[in-house]
Amino acid sequence: MHRPASLALAVLLAQAASQAAAPPDPCKLLTPADVAPLLGSEKPPHSFGTQGPLFGCTWGGAGSGGKNNYALMITTSQMPPGKAASNFDLVEKNALAHPDRAQVEPDLGDKAFSEIASYGVRILALKSGRVLQLQFTTGKTGTADQLAALRAIAKKAVAAF
Repeated sequence: MHRPASLALAVLLAQAASQAAAPPDPCKLLTPADVAPLLGSEKPPHSFGTQGPLFGCTWGGAGSGGKNNYALMITTSQMPPGKAASNFDLVEKNALAHPDRAQVEPDLGDKAFSEIASYGVRILALKSGRVLQLQFTTGKTGTADQLAALRAIAKKAVAAF
């Protein structure tokens, strides 16, 4: 009599674990209105689906010049929480070794950092053993204003993650 109950409990725990391991769809974390401050207008998301363990989504234009070349990309991955945390810690350590362009973001997830890079700005957040990356690509060095706009967007995405 205890065996069927134990088996049922094991099945439920396995289902819960598999559901917890699957990250949410990055395209559903934000709306076109959420990303408009960075892109200059509302753009629909485009999923690039799964590439190995990565899931991703982009918003942006494909024009020549101006904000039409800007893109916001959100990626997450499906990996065990311990591996996700150790990968995050390594990337964070490397970024924060350059305090002139990277900083800790205390209000995003369990741990987070931001970086102004040669291609734009990015924020990585670790929440509940999962990593979420938001990257705003401009094709040139990012600015403090772009990082501030991305930070506001990241707060919404991390809350939904």
